[in-house]
Amino acid sequence: MTRRMKQLIGLAVCAGIVLAYIFLSTTDFITAAIAFAATFSGVYLSFSKENRRRREEERSEAARREAEEKEQFARLIQGVLVESANDHTILNNIRKMVAPGVIFVGEVSTDALQAALSDPLFHRWADHSLVLAATIVKSRLVEMNNILSEYRARGRMEFPGDVERMKIRAEKRQEVIKVMQELLEMAMTQYGAAIVADVRTQEINERLQRILQEERQQIERIEGGPLR
Repeated sequence: MTRRMKQLIGLAVCAGIVLAYIFLSTTDFITAAIAFAATFSGVYLSFSKENRRRREEERSEAARREAEEKEQFARLIQGVLVESANDHTILNNIRKMVAPGVIFVGEVSTDALQAALSDPLFHRWADHSLVLAATIVKSRLVEMNNILSEYRARGRMEFPGDVERMKIRAEKRQEVIKVMQELLEMAMTQYGAAIVADVRTQEINERLQRILQEERQQIERIEGGPLR
């Protein structure tokens, strides 16, 4: 039996009690009928008002929870966007720096991506295409770290084609990251404030890359050869 049905039954019982009392206490049936109608209407209006208030509270609470979930989801994907941008840069450095006898000591990060994929909110609000892309990107980045670890354990790239294979792997992982980033940016626009490049973004990026390049060149001059 539904809550609404229970309320109606209770209302009917109350009205019946009131009606019985009025008829037993008066011989004026018209007056009794009017009194009954007024009492019934008052009780009914009271129940209706309470039901409306409760429904409004439930809708308000549901809207609040939804807004909180969307905000948390936006923070999740913003973290993945920042991390994936860093990973894209690392992979680009691998493509540029990898060479025979040179081992890249860094690795890509999947912490924010793993946190998102482990969070039920991500699966609740993200489109299936984003979940699919994020899952593939994570598996490929984990694989990339394993490959880098293997080369570091060897001490060098010793087999023919190692360098070219590494460059291809880095390039293709950059491409899958870009696919995921497009979906992340769409989700950010839908659920949160989109990250928009400002007028200084390109300038700052070039300055930072120049500083890092100068650092590498200076260290190489000190060591007398390419960084290993």
